[in-house]
Amino acid sequence: MLDAAQTVIDTDFREGLQRIAVAKMVESADREIIGEVNACGNVLRNCKTAQEECSVLTIAGVSSIMECPVQLSFYNQTNIVRLYCPFKQYFEEHGDHVFDNYMNSVEIKAYCKDTERRTLARTTN
Repeated sequence: MLDAAQTVIDTDFREGLQRIAVAKMVESADREIIGEVNACGNVLRNCKTAQEECSVLTIAGVSSIMECPVQLSFYNQTNIVRLYCPFKQYFEEHGDHVFDNYMNSVEIKAYCKDTERRTLARTTN
C-alpha cells in the first residue's frame, strides 16, 4: 500500500500533491498527515504515522499524467483501490476504463519498488 501510494506521489503528483490521510478503520474519520509526510521529504516510509498499521491510506492531488485532480484510497490487506475523479466528462470522453492502464502501471512500479527494497534488505543483512 505504501509503495503504491509512493509511486503515485513520485511519478504523478510530484508538485501537485494536496492530501495524505489515514484511517484506522474503514469508514472511520480520516486523519490528515500531509504535514508530517512533507516534513519527511514526502517519503511515506520515513513518516512514523504512515508506517503504523491502518485500514485506509488516501492520497490526492493533481495528476500530471491524467491532467486532472484525482484521489486514491488504498485499502490495507485487500486488492481494492478506489479512485475519485470529479470530472464525469473525462469518463464519457475516454471510456469507463480510462484509468486501467494508469493503475496497472502503478501496480507494476509498486511491485518493483517492494522487490528492490526486500532484495536490498536481504543483501545488507
